Amino acid sequence: MNQRVRADSAVDHYAGQALSPNFQQWLKMNNKYQYLSALMSHLPMEDDGTFKSYPAEYLQDLKDFPWNTDTLYSGLPDYYYSLSAYTFQVLAPRNLDEVIQLIDHQYTGRNREYLYYGVILEHRRTLWGIKNPEEFKRTRKNLSYLYNQVHDERFTSLLHQIDNGIPAEVPFTDSVKNLLLTDINGKEFQLGEVLKQVKTPFVYVNFWESECKPCMDDFKFYEDFAHSELTSQITYLMLSSDPDEKHHKWVNTHSRSKLPQQFSYRFKGDGYQVTKRAFNIRMQPRYTIVNENNLLFLNVPALNRYQRLSTYLKIASI
Repeated sequence: MNQRVRADSAVDHYAGQALSPNFQQWLKMNNKYQYLSALMSHLPMEDDGTFKSYPAEYLQDLKDFPWNTDTLYSGLPDYYYSLSAYTFQVLAPRNLDEVIQLIDHQYTGRNREYLYYGVILEHRRTLWGIKNPEEFKRTRKNLSYLYNQVHDERFTSLLHQIDNGIPAEVPFTDSVKNLLLTDINGKEFQLGEVLKQVKTPFVYVNFWESECKPCMDDFKFYEDFAHSELTSQITYLMLSSDPDEKHHKWVNTHSRSKLPQQFSYRFKGDGYQVTKRAFNIRMQPRYTIVNENNLLFLNVPALNRYQRLSTYLKIASI
């Protein structure tokens, strides 16, 4: 068995055990950082101070690690992330093009996926600080590539929940265009019809619910935004996921706000479920940008956290 196959085999073996209740208990600890620190201190090193090159070489060395020392921690992806930490000593100085090439060349299967996951965790926040448009474009596309290569549900479920996640590029399919909406007066529209009314280059979409506290906390900011000069460049579209039986609650919530009725709609049916099906994703995005070419960028940051308009134009212009 060659080294790469042996590495993947070992990772699959540990992942298989992780699905059992007993192994999940071994992974549980009170203090996440204490766990990671303890694990890192037990990783075998080369003479030059770097971590050994392949997980299989030190998974065996970790067999006596006291996994069952505590309870209340069940972060399987963090376990993988810590196991792959050795890789970042090699990958950190490289650009993402080289990182992807290295991982694709040396790893396969779940081993490759958890390394992709780790690279995304390492690099996702750096995206928003890149000022050079070409570097931003290259970095976003590389991260989007990695994001779309991760299929293991234990990783994807967390990736969809990552705050300020990587904007995932999604085509504007018929299933998206045909999403059925209603305004506060009960008149129905298709999403494609609504977007045809937009006169600005970009649309910023806020998916929300009347019982979502973070959504309601953002209302004051969006009220100000909706009446600002920025709307000449970006149309602010509010799409409520309140189900049909909560239509009146949505209407009342909206009526109490200072948000304009134009470009404010509610999905017909169960908005959370219909959008997941239309976008073919596991979790509904909170914020989305639509550009002039009707390309959708899911998981963009909240406007009240990144208020520089250039960031959004840069994302949606790619």
